[in-house]
Parts: sequence; C-alpha cells; structure tokens
Amino acid sequence: MSVYKRVEELYGKVRSLESASGMLNWDSSTFMPTGSMKYRSEDILVINELSEKILISKRLGDLLDDVDEKKCDPWQKANLRLIRKKRTSVIAQDSEITKQLTQASMECRMKWVEARKDNDFKKLQPYLENVVKLTRDQADKLSDHFKCSPYDALLDMHDPGRKTEDIENIAKEMREFLPSFIQEVSEKQKSWKIDIFDGDKFSAEKQKELGLYCMNSIGFDFTRGRLDTSVHPFCGGGTQDVRITTRYNEKEFLSSLMGIMHETGHGLYQQNLPIKYYNQAVGDHLGMSMHESQSLFIEIQISRTKEFLEFALLQAKKIFNFTDNKYSAENFYKVLNKVTPSLIRVDADEVTYPVHVIIRFELEQAIIKGDLKIKDLPGAWNEKMVKYLGIKPDSDANGCMQDIHWHMGIFGYFPTYMIGTMLATQFFSAMKAEMPDVYSNIKVGKFKPIVSWLKNNIHSQGALYTSNELVKRVTKKYLDVKGYQDYLKNKFL
Repeated sequence: MSVYKRVEELYGKVRSLESASGMLNWDSSTFMPTGSMKYRSEDILVINELSEKILISKRLGDLLDDVDEKKCDPWQKANLRLIRKKRTSVIAQDSEITKQLTQASMECRMKWVEARKDNDFKKLQPYLENVVKLTRDQADKLSDHFKCSPYDALLDMHDPGRKTEDIENIAKEMREFLPSFIQEVSEKQKSWKIDIFDGDKFSAEKQKELGLYCMNSIGFDFTRGRLDTSVHPFCGGGTQDVRITTRYNEKEFLSSLMGIMHETGHGLYQQNLPIKYYNQAVGDHLGMSMHESQSLFIEIQISRTKEFLEFALLQAKKIFNFTDNKYSAENFYKVLNKVTPSLIRVDADEVTYPVHVIIRFELEQAIIKGDLKIKDLPGAWNEKMVKYLGIKPDSDANGCMQDIHWHMGIFGYFPTYMIGTMLATQFFSAMKAEMPDVYSNIKVGKFKPIVSWLKNNIHSQGALYTSNELVKRVTKKYLDVKGYQDYLKNKFL
C-alpha cells in the first residue's frame, strides 16, 4: 500500500468518528430525553477525543511527511493540504478547553431551550457566559498559532480563508445601500393587497406532508436522509446520512415550508458531494458560506418564486383543502416577499435579512473582544434592532435568544448567511445564462436539470478548490456585492 493510501485509510477513521458524533448531536436536538444530556455529552467527548488522537498522532504526521506528492493527482494533493490544515488546527487548540467547551455547549443548548420557552435570559446567562469564556480561550490559542485575530480564527472555522476585514467591507457596503433601498421598496409595495391567514389552522402533520412532497420533488434522497422536528431548523447527521429538521407554526404554513426548502438545499449539497471521497477531507463541503449558498439557492432563488409557489399550491390544495381565493400563488408570493422590518431572522424578507446578519456580526465581534458582557447582551441587541430596523423586540425570546448558534459555542458563523445569499444569487445568474427555461421548469416541478447543474458545478467538486476559486470557475468572477445589489433592485423595484 502506498504512503498516500495509508494517509487516506487513517484519515477515513477520523471521518467515521465525526459521522458518529454528528448523529449523536442530531439525536440530542430531536429525540433525546432531556435527562440524558450529561451522558450524551460524555459519549460525544469520547468520540471527539478519539478523532483528535488520530489527527495529532505521530503516525499520521510521519505519513504526511513521507508522502510523495509528485505521484499524487489534483484531488489527492488537495486532500493532503486539507488534512494538514485540520491537523495543525487541532494541534493549535488546547484539548482540555475543547473538552470543557463541548460539555458547556451542550449544557447551554439544553438550558437555551428552557430559557427561551420561559423568556428568561437570566436563567441562561451563566451558561452562556461560560461558553463565551471558553470560546475566547480557544480563539486566543488559535490566533497565537496562526498569527491572526481571535475573531479571524473563529471565522476560518466556518468559512476557510475569509477575514474579518472582508466581512466588514461587505457589511459597510450593505449598510450604505440598504436604508434608502428598504424605504424605496416599502414605498413601492404600499399598493400591495395581501390576504393573511388570520384564524386559519394548518396542522403540523399536514405541513410535514407538503414539505415531504416538495423535498421528494426536488430530488432529496430519502434512502440517505430524513425530515424531523426541532426547536431550531438545521441540517445535520453523518456521512451519507443527512438529517434535516424544521419547526411548525399551525397558524401559517409558509415559514415551515421555506425552512424545509432551506434545509433541503443543505441536504442536497451533502448528498451530492463526491462519493469517491466520501470519507476524505477533499470530499467534504467548502465551508459554510458555500453551504449556505446552496440552501439559500433552493429557498430564495427557487422556492420564493411565483413559479415554485404555483407548483406547490397544486399539492397544498389537496392536502389542506384550500377553497378561499387568498390561497393563491400571487398572494403567497406577496406574503414571502413583502419587505417589512421584523424581529425574527429566519422569517425575515430577502431585503432586510442582511441587516439581521450584520447585527449579529457586530455583536459577536464585541463579545469575543470582551467589549460586550453577556449580561448586557439583551440591551445591546435591542439597541441595534432599533438603530438598523426601527423596531424593538417584545421579548428576549424574540430578541437575543432567538438563535441557537452562540449557545452551542458557534461564533463566526453568522457572516456566512450574508455571503451565502450573495453567492446564491451569483450562481443562479450563471445557471440562467446556460438554462434560459429555468422558470418554466420550476413551474411544472422539473427540478432535475437545476439540481444536476448544482451537482456538476458545485456539489461534485467537493473541496478540490478553495471557495473563491470555485466561485470564479463557475461564475467567471469573485464574490460580487454590487451584482447582488443590482439583483435586489431588479427584483424589488
């Protein structure tokens, strides 16, 4: 067996362990009894420790030193580069801090569910403070090793190569563009007549039936994945075992459907990664900005169109027995695309959505720097909501406790939503140039050409290229903020 093949064999064990950990994490957010949290965290810790031992082992290090890259093809060379980077990152971290952070994050996540339900931030505060302290400690270790800022180190975990300066420049452009644009769109939409679903009831069971139909139609493989319910929608699971979740509001069904389609975008990306390298670093995704581009591509570029809503309405009528005229694709489109400042990020319209991301980006930078104490987070959150969107949260549950990320120890992730939505627009534009009949395909549920385009151009490429390289190869340009702004103008004005 060649040295390179031995590297693959050893790293394959890391991927298997990560897959098992992913399944346990999914279960802890869905079906796990609340009293099992302590024991589940111990299971995950053991698996993570085994994975890290392999990554930092002398055996793997020696193999990486001895491998002859001249005999490797481009995929193998990329795989070696990614394995080395991952190994270096683990070595740079403090294993004891990692262990404590894993435990603290699981405790905080469980407490978040309870505190959010009770709208009691003080109940959550000490748990979140502990998570933040440990996150800072680990970020400091990484920043010392990689000679970057602590926040840069956190960003790199979710969007490799992206820097704080990059996000700040994009945020600056969007802060300058959005205020007047939001006013223009709001003025134009004043004449819109929207029929709301006041007093109607849509059972979770029937909403799930509609969601499953749309997932199946778009090509989600249920032999390698499933749909369940959780407090906060997410896509998780293990290698070639994709678990997505959503939540249901029985007063309306569009938010759950869009949540399902968003997570389906994540799921399709995972299912269509190169199967040849399913247990290798090069067979993994390209970071969360690319991942979010795929979920937002399906949610916004596909599912929020009139054509998709016409397609979905045919099935929705059968499931919900719609008779009223307000259940029309035209009305659904207006409900989903009405630009109005709102409290909840995941339910925000396409235009105000980046504002929600910018708010979180600014707050988490201040948290990691130590400029914002956790006890002051609710007030700081509310101030920024008033400043940027002109509305004040009616509760902490609808304010600083609405997202799960920080309570899971995930900092530096939120910017990927903004980058992802821009990339989704850029990819869709490139696809339309090659597929002018895309909207007519959507209208009749002909999704295979669309998903095939995504698979051929993005999914199947795994991590062969860097994110910037792949964007340039597919769209002939790097991330285009101005192009994204032009897209918004064309759609909403």
